[in-house]
Amino acid sequence: MNYELLVDQVKSFEGRCLLAYLCSQGFWTIGYGRNLETNGLTDDEQRMIFGDVLSKPTYIEKLKSFAITDEQAEALLLRDLSNAEESCHKYINMGLHNGPRQAVLINMCFQLGISGLLGFKKALSCLSEQQYDSASREMLDSKWSLQTPKRAKTMANQMATGEWL
Repeated sequence: MNYELLVDQVKSFEGRCLLAYLCSQGFWTIGYGRNLETNGLTDDEQRMIFGDVLSKPTYIEKLKSFAITDEQAEALLLRDLSNAEESCHKYINMGLHNGPRQAVLINMCFQLGISGLLGFKKALSCLSEQQYDSASREMLDSKWSLQTPKRAKTMANQMATGEWL
């Protein structure tokens, strides 16, 4: 899979904000979609940003007025994508699918978490049979598609075609 294309694709959907902000779901978020409340920052990430380890409420409050750097935002994104990819490989037979289709699953896992992705039971069932058009339709028949229609349509089309969009 072309990881650079995946990173660029996620960046285009997420956008970048170097100060903490409330996302559309009401969670404090930073960088390229790092949810500070559910995912938080690891001790290593806190040391990278602050030079110290802080409590979650403290670092969330600090990040509302303390901007991270572009490099730090990129590092958080790469770690999140690596974690999403690892989760996908744990629960889904990724080897059945080409790179652009794997990227769809990783992108969805990045956005929704693995439990959110696994909630697409019909789509995943279709994928296990490599029925990509059906999987694409199931992806669009979801709350996710209503909440993030542009992203959902792009990901569904990429799943159907097996080509990077």
